[in-house]
Amino acid sequence: MTREHAPSLLESERSSGSGPVECLGRVFPHDETRRSYFLDRLREHLLDPAFRQNEGFPVSELEIILTLSDPPYFTASLNPLREKGLVQ
Repeated sequence: MTREHAPSLLESERSSGSGPVECLGRVFPHDETRRSYFLDRLREHLLDPAFRQNEGFPVSELEIILTLSDPPYFTASLNPLREKGLVQ
């Protein structure tokens, strides 16, 4: 008896359809566009030395934090969108 690989939640979400995605009041043509947009916003905050001084900020490289993040839903660092009240 063999067991088939079940996709993770992120894999199934990213591969489910290619239609428009609404997130925080914005509409994106597809999920990769949404991800790219919010990764760029996260990158801006991660490059700010004052933001990196916050207590609890991970000791890690910028690209590793971005790779592990799926903003605005999850970030591997403090979530600047949550801090601004955009995400509950």
